Amino acid sequence: MGFFRVELGKNLLGIENNIAWATPGAFSTSNYPCWENGGNCGTQQHIFLDPSRDIEAFKSRLLQYNSLVE
Repeated sequence: MGFFRVELGKNLLGIENNIAWATPGAFSTSNYPCWENGGNCGTQQHIFLDPSRDIEAFKSRLLQYNSLVE
């Protein structure tokens, strides 16, 4: 495995044809061993808000990025 840089928005190497990602729903920040069924897990969970769901913020970031690139 390795890392490489690819210019965004040009579909170099065909890497932008199929993009998939996963976002967590709820998660905890404490490292506490839970039972297999999750019965004794802590109740303090954090809800993750997917930034890609906020279309206006996404458009704003995209316009900001495009103005920096040009």
